[in-house]
Order: sequence, then structure tokens, then C-alpha cells
Amino acid sequence: MGTETQSSIELPADVEQVLDDLLTAEVSTVGKDGTPITWPVVVQYRRESADFLLCTSIGMPGKIFNLRRSPKISLSYTDPTGSGLANPPIVLVQGTAELDSEVRTSVDGVEDFWVNKVMGPQPASKMMSSNPLMRWYMDVYYMRIYITVMPTRICWWPSGDYSEVMQSIEVNSYVG
Repeated sequence: MGTETQSSIELPADVEQVLDDLLTAEVSTVGKDGTPITWPVVVQYRRESADFLLCTSIGMPGKIFNLRRSPKISLSYTDPTGSGLANPPIVLVQGTAELDSEVRTSVDGVEDFWVNKVMGPQPASKMMSSNPLMRWYMDVYYMRIYITVMPTRICWWPSGDYSEVMQSIEVNSYVG
């Protein structure tokens, strides 16, 4: 990719808590006809690299097809169910997606994503994943393409109230 990413984004503590603690975000891409298409997904905010990580199964390639046509992507953090947060801000991340060039069949290098974001909050997924027969039947689910989102703008509405004034920062994702 040839560029270095910035090392951090300065965000209010309550916004960072949303990015860390919400279990899912709504990811929107642009369809072939220009229509936004949205899916709920698990996303990990990686503070140290100032980016976001998500993945998709090759069995559900819609996000990949859309991102290959247009790398524009947004992540909306609107549903605090299961996070333990009361009245958190609503957060919108707008950015550019970078796709891994290969399909991964292992969690090597992204163990923290799977432990902290998938198996920790969803213990049943750990049980299912430990069953070799289930993994064999659902092999296409375990074949994944990882997506890194380089944010360009982060917006939030305090206390989860759209009637409040939106706050935002522009993010210079690439330095040097």
C-alpha cells in the first residue's frame, strides 16, 4: 500500500467507548446502481493503527463486490444492545476500504478480533467453531476476506440524540 497510517485519532472518551464496546455496527457500501446497501457486522476499532477491521465470508460476497467497484464505506454505531452503555453517542465513521488480496482460512494475525469481538460476546460461536464436523459443513463461512477501513471523517451525536448538534472531525488517514 506504500503509505503509513497515522498512529491515533483524538476522540472524546465516550465516542471511543462506543467504538470499543458496541457489539455490531451497520456497514454501508455503494451498490452497482449507486444505492447504499447496509449490513450489520462485527467491527474492531484498532486505536494503535487508527483504523477499523471487519471481514466477510466469501459465501456472502456482496460487500466485496461493492467495495471493489467503489471503496467508499461507512460504519454506523447506533445500537448499544449488549454493550452495557446507557445513552451513548451515535457514531458514524466514513472512510475508504482496503481489501485483503487473499482469502484467509485461519485467524492468524487477527486473533484479538475473533476473541474480543466474535467469540467473547457470542459464546455459542466458539462452541460451533470447535466442532470439526460443523466447520466442514460450513467451510465457506470460515473462508474470509478482511477489510480495513481508513476513516476520513468521524461524526457523533451526543447522548444518542439526533436532535443534538452533530460533532465531527476530519481524519487525515495518511501521513508522510
